[in-house]
Amino acid sequence: MSGFAETRVWLLRRALGLSGFPSPADVWRLAEYLGDCVRVRVEPEAVLGAQIGLPDGGSVVVLPARNEREEADCLLEELAHYLCRIGLEPPAPVGWERLGRGPRRNLGRWEERDEREAAEFCDAWRLPEEVLRRARTESDLLEAFDWPVERIRRRCEALRRRPPLRLGQPPPWSAWSAFSVRRRDRPSPRVEVVARQGGSLRFEIAAAPDVAFTGRLVQRDLGVLRPEEFVLKYRSCRVAPAAECGLPWEELF
Repeated sequence: MSGFAETRVWLLRRALGLSGFPSPADVWRLAEYLGDCVRVRVEPEAVLGAQIGLPDGGSVVVLPARNEREEADCLLEELAHYLCRIGLEPPAPVGWERLGRGPRRNLGRWEERDEREAAEFCDAWRLPEEVLRRARTESDLLEAFDWPVERIRRRCEALRRRPPLRLGQPPPWSAWSAFSVRRRDRPSPRVEVVARQGGSLRFEIAAAPDVAFTGRLVQRDLGVLRPEEFVLKYRSCRVAPAAECGLPWEELF
């Protein structure tokens, strides 16, 4: 297990306030939390779930119309692929039969990693670490959660081989160190988020009536999301940097 998927689930569960086994509704809460990062469509004619990458870095997830559990499972898998994808998705190969052995092998490795990370994310979400470690016996788990016995045993065995996950500092891939957060009380309460490098990315988030509470939520998101995810989630709050409007002396007098 790489640890990346496990860390993502650990942080996202805390952002959503989850403490027990997640329900199908919690998967939809996760999609709602991501905002414009992922847009979900349920299409009755769809046979399988699919994900369509967008130029802005977001994604459209298309789900087949199923029962509540099956739709949530399909959505979770697609969200896992999005959340565990490190770097830009490689373009779909054009003329696969014309690709050389090296490009084919590299793309195959990328796909294997993508599937492995997504599967680890789904396991960590459905069978969260803190819940499994609190269980007294295996029978407690089997009674509490409808999941294959061997899947639960493999997950418990993997957790026993390592210490409990604790984050003493923000993960290096998060947006935490990429932005600074400031509060403004006048003329209206708001939280300002500014990119540390260059300052070209700026966001103003309405904070009435509690600036401190809003600032805490924004900082939490900086720790949970990657920079590109944070920008997508808050893009409706993005403001343009101040433009130079000074005139030369001779034009004024």
